Order: sequence, then structure tokens, then C-alpha cells
Amino acid sequence: MSDTNDIYYDTYNEGEAPEEKSRFSVIAGAVWKTASVTVILAIFVLLFYRMWETKEPGGTGDFLWDDATYSAYIEADGEEPVVMAPYDNEDLYVYERENLTTVTLTQKAEDRADWKRITLPLDEYYENESFRVFTANTGSYTVTGEDGAETSVKVTGYYEAAGTAADRQLRVSDCYFIPAANQVQLTFRYKTDILEKLNGKNAFDGSVFRYFLEDQSGTDYEAEIRKTAKRGVYRYVTVVFSDVDFSSVSEFKLVAEYLTEKDASQTLEISVYDSMLPLPVSEVSVKEPDASELSFGKDG
Repeated sequence: MSDTNDIYYDTYNEGEAPEEKSRFSVIAGAVWKTASVTVILAIFVLLFYRMWETKEPGGTGDFLWDDATYSAYIEADGEEPVVMAPYDNEDLYVYERENLTTVTLTQKAEDRADWKRITLPLDEYYENESFRVFTANTGSYTVTGEDGAETSVKVTGYYEAAGTAADRQLRVSDCYFIPAANQVQLTFRYKTDILEKLNGKNAFDGSVFRYFLEDQSGTDYEAEIRKTAKRGVYRYVTVVFSDVDFSSVSEFKLVAEYLTEKDASQTLEISVYDSMLPLPVSEVSVKEPDASELSFGKDG
């Protein structure tokens, strides 16, 4: 076979030789691939960073033992709450729910149509005082409007300053209500640029906010800062309110006070307890205290 036929055979079986790319095309392709990979990696890094940044630092939101809570715990001596007669009879009463001051029951009757719901003060339902810790409940309930339309309300256990310039900039979580110790604990989170959003400035002592707990009667309880933490642009402050009157409380609001650029005091309010809600609080178990590890000092 001649050389000419060999060339024809190779071309016929292997096809035309690929067109050689220019140097510019090769460089442009490499740059495009590198840029695409870099953008994808940057998106993943940003997503993982946001997940890390919004997660509370370890230990944030933990229940804190101090002299008041520890003394109340020791005084209760591990007693469980005992229900008074006749409310302990399940054939006569059905436990529905309770909040910080009352218990709601269903009172049975022979005719189911005569069953009725009753509400009792805690000291009429329980015959003893025990050490119990309550926290923000979670779940959902339905609200019926004046037009009959039903709206589902989801309770997540987080509270925000909705409808203000600080919406989604502030958050309250990990609320603990301890009636036996007359104490409320909660964790407050804010972003580092919050004062810019509010046209405010740091106070004279360098603090961003002062914290108060206010009940439905307007009584204010000043906070003691027990723990601080930071992660990314978020700052966490765990505060304790002492000598709180739980005897007839129906509402608690966290009041965050800040200083404006004109040295005027302004406040933001976040509701953290409302007895009128179907899901106000629930009891929570806490780790038993170790007296040798108790911390009673501030962590400003």
C-alpha cells in the first residue's frame, strides 16, 4: 500500500485532526474555571461561616446556680410538688396547663356537657413549695380573628423586637423563671452595629445597654450581668433579675435602655412572658448544682 493510501486510511478512521486552540483561548478557559471554582468555594465558606456565627457559643444560655437558687434548692430538699385533694383525683379533675401563678383544670361531671374549665392559684393546687424551673414554651396555637379567620401562631422560644428599627438585630432566648428563688434569668443577643441602627451611642461607662425586667404593674427589676460571650458580629449577655415578685405576675418584659446621640435615654421592650398566651411556659429539668463549682460573681 502506498504512502498516499496510508494517509487516506488514517484520516478516514481517525477523523480530522482537532483544531489547535489559541494561547488566549487556553488562558481564558483556565481563568474561567478558576474563577468558577473560587466563587463556589466562597459561597460554601460564607454559608458555613454564617452557620457558625449564628450558633450560640458553648455554655451560653445555661441555667446558672447562685446563692439564691442554691438556697431555694436546698430548702426544697428535693421534694416534688404534691397536689391537694380533691384535685389529685383524675376521675374528678383533668390537669390542662399552668403558668407562673395559676393552674388550669377541667372539672368533670356525670354529663360531659356539664364539664367546665377552672383556674386555681398555685397555692390552692399544690400543698407544698418545691424547687421548679420554668422556661419559654414552644409549639403552636390557633388564633381566631373577628372575621372568623384562623391564624396559626408558632412559638419558637425566641423573642425579638419586631416592628422596630432593631427588628432581627436583638433577640432574647433561654429564659428561666424560678419562683422559689424569686429570680429570672435570660440571655440577650445583639449585633455589634446595633447602635448605628438605633442612632445611639455607648453609655458613659462604655456599655451598650442597661437591662430591666418590668412586670404588668410597672415594677422594674435591675439586672446583674453574670456572663458575656461573643461570636462573629453577635454579642451575648446573660442577666439575672433578683427579688422578683411572682405572687400575681401576668407579664414580664425585658427593657433594654440605650443612649441616643443627643444623650437622651431610649428603651426597647421585648415581651418574655404573657400568662394570657396558650403556651406561656413549661417546666424544665436543670442539672443538679455542685456547690464547689458555684459562681456568684459578675462577668461584665
